[in-house]
Amino acid sequence: TGPGFSAGVGAPGPDGGPGRNRGMKPGERLAILALALGVFGARVHRLDFQPLWFDEGYTLFFATLPWASASAGGAEPHPPLYFLLFKLWTAGAGFDPFSARYLSVLFSILPIPLAWALGRRLGGGPAGGLLAALAVAFNPFLWSHAREARMYSLLPTLALGFGLGLVGAWQKPEAGRYRRLLAITLLAGLYTHYFFGLFALGPALGLTLFRPALRPAVVLPSLLYLPWVAWAAPDLLRGAGSRGEGYEPLGLLEYAAGYLRAVGAGEGCGPGCAQGPLGVVLLLVGTAAGLTRPRPPAVLLWAGVVGALSLGFLLQLKFPFGGYVRLQSPTIPLLLTLTLAALAGAVGRPFLRTLLPAVFAAGLMLTGLPTTVREYRENLRPLEDYRPIARWLAAAAWPDDLVLCDFPWQVGYLLAYLPEPRPKLLYPPNPFAGDPPFRRKTEVWYPAYQALGGTGGGGLEGLLRSRLVLAENRWFGNTRLLRFAPLPAQTRWGRNEGTDSTPRLVSWALPAAPVDAGRTAVVGLEWNLGAVPADGLKAFVHLAAADEAIVGQADLPLDTQAGGRLRVGLPIPAGTPAGEYRVWAGLYRAETGERLQPGPGATPDRRVPLGTVTVSRPE
Repeated sequence: TGPGFSAGVGAPGPDGGPGRNRGMKPGERLAILALALGVFGARVHRLDFQPLWFDEGYTLFFATLPWASASAGGAEPHPPLYFLLFKLWTAGAGFDPFSARYLSVLFSILPIPLAWALGRRLGGGPAGGLLAALAVAFNPFLWSHAREARMYSLLPTLALGFGLGLVGAWQKPEAGRYRRLLAITLLAGLYTHYFFGLFALGPALGLTLFRPALRPAVVLPSLLYLPWVAWAAPDLLRGAGSRGEGYEPLGLLEYAAGYLRAVGAGEGCGPGCAQGPLGVVLLLVGTAAGLTRPRPPAVLLWAGVVGALSLGFLLQLKFPFGGYVRLQSPTIPLLLTLTLAALAGAVGRPFLRTLLPAVFAAGLMLTGLPTTVREYRENLRPLEDYRPIARWLAAAAWPDDLVLCDFPWQVGYLLAYLPEPRPKLLYPPNPFAGDPPFRRKTEVWYPAYQALGGTGGGGLEGLLRSRLVLAENRWFGNTRLLRFAPLPAQTRWGRNEGTDSTPRLVSWALPAAPVDAGRTAVVGLEWNLGAVPADGLKAFVHLAAADEAIVGQADLPLDTQAGGRLRVGLPIPAGTPAGEYRVWAGLYRAETGERLQPGPGATPDRRVPLGTVTVSRPE
């Protein structure tokens, strides 16, 4: 067995070895089945309540890529297994948030029976197995990530499967099923997330050194992983060295405390979270007890947990990153299972053998409960919620419209939230190559995300403003939704003469052809402000029915750089009855709302009649 491993866990005995793991009663299996079904029902409840977040949007976007791109490094800086499975899933289930997250819920149920089986095999007996399953099932971190469209529910499943394969193969090297489980979960884990390799490194080395019969189960998956490493390593290192997200390296204590707090009380429990310290203390005590008398092969799994945390800490010193606890998700179910199995097997008396780990597991579950409940009751990302944007687009955008996105996750959000038929979603944004939108006479929508520095009118927004006519500019949380219309054929309706000392509308132009309800009427205006400064002035355009009721309105600041020439996009609401509508224009001060006299021909309420626009019903 190698030096230092003379006593195997597989030997039965009075010290809580596997002798107690034999003869699993039907009641245990029934309890685990009931637990798994109950957790499944709770996790699918309100599964689409929380808005999608950035990484989920990336997942949905990558599911639209070709199979070859998704399998050859086209999907994020992560290995491709999860993205290939997700792409296959969406081919049948679709892109709505509930369906997209449902796959993760399915993955998240498997750790429950795996933790139960592993806890028993590690010497915890029936009590250790059941309490390990409970701790894994109700852990707030694992619960949260079980309800999002990412790989962080698949990783705990693979980690526990790897641990069970390792322990089973160590105890029974002749059992082929454990060797196969070990090899398959190792290979799948490596092709799911890079941090799985950090976790598996220590156990793999231990098996290679002390269990020669198990070397093929470790070496073969490693060899099959090398082609991916050769393919992806250059891009991964280049991307890691150029991250511009502004994270700072963490000190050792801050890193460890953040990890333990997130494991014990949930990732949503920040440094000021009231129950966070309790989770840290519980895990410190439990880990210390679990490490007091570790036995093989538990030593190898502890080496995997400690090794992954240590290597992750060193990596973030060189390449700081956020969400580092999320990357350590393979270690979390193993940490819980190892600790509870050790606590259950450390005491000889049956009563205390159950009481101590039960108190520990109950403390952890109660510590994480507020974080879990909060996810069902409160929108945790209201400023990043794209559901209001999708509702607006569903009501106002047409299927032949174009939505230009700066980020792939925006495409993913709108794929999930917009019903069919939806406008065309375009990323990367290159609207002026090939068949540009202004040539196709379609309207363009641009969600300008502002929380990462914003567009500030430059970049793509500047191009759109220079080529098309701005029709709407609405805020939804951290995003401005802009609507642009192409410049149609127009008819010049008139020209006013007047003095140069007072503002006047010099000329104007209206659409020459009827405008469908739900589209944009582009009105051209040319103002001469005379001696009045343009600062703080806005032009308005009204579309009014025969009874003077205002059907549509647009306001635009005067641009002195354009010499007072404006193109105003006037959205005509969907459902507007067909007919002739009068168009009015005027000026007002933005701060006070006071209207200015707009020159000859103005009405007493200081508006200038421009003519009429014909509104037609859309087909």
